[in-house]
Amino acid sequence: MAHLKSIISSGLYDCCTKVYLGVNYSDQDEFQDLIDLVAPLIKIEIIFSRHIRAVVGSTIPSCFRIPSIEHCSIELGESETILRMCEFAKLTNKSDYNCLFLHSKSVTNPDIRKGQASQFTCLSQAMATSMPRNKCEANSLITSSIIHYISNWREISKSLNVNSYHYWIWNIFASRSSFIRHFSLEKWINPENIDRFSDHKFTSLTNRHVFAGFPLKLESILGSLPIKPISKFFNEPYLHALDKNRSIY
Repeated sequence: MAHLKSIISSGLYDCCTKVYLGVNYSDQDEFQDLIDLVAPLIKIEIIFSRHIRAVVGSTIPSCFRIPSIEHCSIELGESETILRMCEFAKLTNKSDYNCLFLHSKSVTNPDIRKGQASQFTCLSQAMATSMPRNKCEANSLITSSIIHYISNWREISKSLNVNSYHYWIWNIFASRSSFIRHFSLEKWINPENIDRFSDHKFTSLTNRHVFAGFPLKLESILGSLPIKPISKFFNEPYLHALDKNRSIY
């Protein structure tokens, strides 16, 4: 809810001709609060929503249809909304527009240990605050950083004028619809691309994190580029150092 409110308060909503939302939720009351919030906002249309009722299944559907499939018990997490966003971009291929992908990043139980420590270091430096010492502080930092990212939409829009996407952290990114239309599940799971991601933590379709670093991996696939582990990327490309000829490695 805080993220959506930031889209409104930051002025981003006012600059949009239309806002399409896709939502996965686990709490019916929270989803109703979201519906009540957007009801008077005539530019916003919820084109997809699903109540996550169960965590079962082990495969990712290769194609979604809009409107949404009502009965689906496969728990895909952020992967589901990414795939649906790509599907929507393919269905609306007569125009090019900006897409913004956000998620809560386990804000109820953030992990500040081991592999994520370096990412929290980058995040705390960018937000000019101290490194979180516990889960409560990590929760606060994650939430404030996402709101910061939304509030910085003018700079991000400038980035998208010369880049296909802008990646913040933890699969939070903005992208041109013309870029994500190139997504193909068949290419994603091609052995050549699986090999390219072999040093990454998640490559199997039986893991819902297979789409971690989605725009980074998509660019790597489209350009046959080598790619370092997704955890090494932050604020890519740099908003104040844009380079059309950059390397992803």
